[in-house]
Amino acid sequence: MTTTTAYYRTSAMNRSTILSTYRVENNIICSPGKFAGNPIYAPYFWEMVLEGAGEDIDGDYFIELCSEDRAMFPELGEATNIVIWEDDQGFICCEAGNGTVPC
Repeated sequence: MTTTTAYYRTSAMNRSTILSTYRVENNIICSPGKFAGNPIYAPYFWEMVLEGAGEDIDGDYFIELCSEDRAMFPELGEATNIVIWEDDQGFICCEAGNGTVPC
């Protein structure tokens, strides 16, 4: 499995950037656009994917979470990974989970 390193977590995207860029209610992005309806952390992890993070399995990107991710986004709780992908219409979909990367 490809793991994400600290390099991928040095991007300009962070919680305060997301809050100043998108309208967020109850930790869900309400602004129209590709992140609408997603958790607050979706743009952060999508930017990581664009920088080369995660393991690409048929267009789904699996990213292992670290303590820095959980500190920035406490809503992740005990999740161990993120699965994020772009659908056929260009919208980003993001889910936190405790699963393993499929083979």
